[in-house]
Amino acid sequence: MKRFFRIFFLSLMPAYMVAALVYCDILYAGEVCTGTEVSVLDSASVSFLTADDIMEIVDVSGLSPDGKKRTEMDADAIERKVRENPVVESAECYVTPTGRVRIDVTQRVPLLRVISPLGSYYVDTNARIMPLSRWVTAYIPVATGHISEEYACGELFRLAEYLASGNKWGAQIAQVYVTASQDIELIPRIGRQLIVFGKISNFERKFELLDELYSQAFSRIGWDTYSRIDLTYDGRIICTRRVKEKHGN
Repeated sequence: MKRFFRIFFLSLMPAYMVAALVYCDILYAGEVCTGTEVSVLDSASVSFLTADDIMEIVDVSGLSPDGKKRTEMDADAIERKVRENPVVESAECYVTPTGRVRIDVTQRVPLLRVISPLGSYYVDTNARIMPLSRWVTAYIPVATGHISEEYACGELFRLAEYLASGNKWGAQIAQVYVTASQDIELIPRIGRQLIVFGKISNFERKFELLDELYSQAFSRIGWDTYSRIDLTYDGRIICTRRVKEKHGN
């Protein structure tokens, strides 16, 4: 008899589970979203967007879930709308067990700003084109001149990566100019020298030579002694002395 009841109750378990799930779905459908929380997950290192910016995007689009039943809240639509912002890398929207809607956002990070006759834009840390945006104010190098998107996301991106890697040149280079023959010229933030790199290849070695020049020579003779520093020729630096301005009586 005990065996019979055990088998009987076990046979009822699937039906009980189905009924419980249906009951939970009914309760879930009637629950109302009690509020929205936005978390910009990388805000400690990148500060282009705030939680208020994200909420403004959601509210203006008419997708605010506040006060709506859970089944009426369109998480996919909210994610798509937030990802339309050019600064957003990813967005995830979901309902927490307490009934609050949570939106988790990560940001794209610009590495270089490009201004050229073919267009102006950022190149982000994943070597992708990033449109200019009112949200972004970044202290990053500017590249000007004859720059295609392919060149910007290729060789120029690798140079920008190097400048952003924590070495001192990242803070000292204000502008990168690309000539029609794709030679590189650098304009530093300090001093009035034009640094002529030539082709972008082997730029790590060229920066090593610059390090030696700045630390050994310029520390003694001054930063403004030369007007032009040429690293076009491998392994050599050719400096052009600045012509002293003549002052009339």
